[in-house]
Amino acid sequence: MRAVLFFIIGLAVITTAAAASDWEEQSVTLKWGESVSISGYNITAVDFSPGTVEEPTNKTKCDVEYDAFKRKAWGCDDYVILKVFKNGNHVLDAALAERNYTFVDNLEFFNETAYDDEDSSLRIIALDVVTGRYIPSPYAELKIMVKSNELDLAGNFTVVKTVPAEANVNPSSPFIPISLAVKNIGPYDFQYIWVNDSVPEDFISKPQELGWGTPLKKGEAWEKDYLIEPLKPVAGKTYTLPPTVLYVVFNNKTYNLSTGNLSFILRSSEIIVTKTADKTEVREPGNVTVNISVKNNGSRAALVKVRDSLAPDTQLLSGELDFSTILQPDESYNNSYLLKLNNISGNISLPHASFEFKEYWSAYDTETKLQANTGSGISNPVEIKSAIAAVQNRNISTVRQPGEGSSAGSSSAKSSNSSTVDSPASPAEGISSDSQNIIRSLWIGISQLPFAVLALLAGGLLAVLMLRIWSPGTKQHKDKP
Repeated sequence: MRAVLFFIIGLAVITTAAAASDWEEQSVTLKWGESVSISGYNITAVDFSPGTVEEPTNKTKCDVEYDAFKRKAWGCDDYVILKVFKNGNHVLDAALAERNYTFVDNLEFFNETAYDDEDSSLRIIALDVVTGRYIPSPYAELKIMVKSNELDLAGNFTVVKTVPAEANVNPSSPFIPISLAVKNIGPYDFQYIWVNDSVPEDFISKPQELGWGTPLKKGEAWEKDYLIEPLKPVAGKTYTLPPTVLYVVFNNKTYNLSTGNLSFILRSSEIIVTKTADKTEVREPGNVTVNISVKNNGSRAALVKVRDSLAPDTQLLSGELDFSTILQPDESYNNSYLLKLNNISGNISLPHASFEFKEYWSAYDTETKLQANTGSGISNPVEIKSAIAAVQNRNISTVRQPGEGSSAGSSSAKSSNSSTVDSPASPAEGISSDSQNIIRSLWIGISQLPFAVLALLAGGLLAVLMLRIWSPGTKQHKDKP
């Protein structure tokens, strides 16, 4: 069964402030026209403020000087113009001064700039900017900080899926337990996460829908247990479960973390009981040998108890109807008994045998304090055909009752099929029902005689008729003068 994924894209998340260790820092000195690359960003010092006439070697007096002309003359308010590219695309222009909130030439300058997108964040801080007419090149000392906004889900969450390495199923306990555990090991609190799971096509699950949403703060864990059932278990086969997937939204971007596939070996119980007879058809009352075969197709040894019963008008001559045996995996056992058939006027239906079994690891019943049965079932029934009943049914179907059918139909039957016999054409009202039954029984009895006997009887009747015909004629001839 395929699990339904229900996940809302764009869910809000609440995160803590980023720790300082999240930032990648680098201090650089850039001269006019120079560039530096860090974590996909390229930063170039494209220009500087005009150099001043006087360049004091110590700028500490700038801290207490507020005269704009002197500050400009001393180089207190120099600034650098930066151009920033990310992965080849222009993303930012900035003019940074050494001191924050610097007013120069009727403009306000800051000593820090920032850029953020879904992938990363950038901060540039101006530590010092130096220009002058008498220096080889202006330069700026910068502190560049880059932080990835990509969430390392494997570094923030653990997702564990557990299934027994050898999963045992049987008719009384057909389910396999599955356990899921998700833990937030990162620095963020998440308002909502989504866990999605599924099962192979030849399995079903309880519950049917395998999807869960929950909040998860840092340090917390979420756990869930559910059951799966193989529809057609094959003992000893290795099955593979699809991965469990964790979905998380961070900075408006969806991330997922998977457990990978998980395999296990199925150990199942399967007892097959088959009932057979050495004769499928009988022509006279007699004996039949019945065999019950038991096969353990499961993965564990099992104690099997079989109970059989007799059909009406049958008699047990030898052997046992009920028996028990312990079978190892792939082992078989046969039990035979001799049965006497006393009445074969109709087909004989031998009832199915019932059985129950328990494996050595079966749980104990808390009420009876005994080891509980693992499973139970029945064998196939056996049908033995009666040849006499088949002949009787065939003959009855070919004999028409007195008064059945039209005279035209009777003449047509006589001309086309000599084996079809019509009843006397006299009205049925003139013959009692007892007489009709006697005639029908005589005819059925005669029709069952062998052909040779019928031929002898016909010959005898013909001889008697000829004697009756010729004897009177001969006597008359002797009496003439």
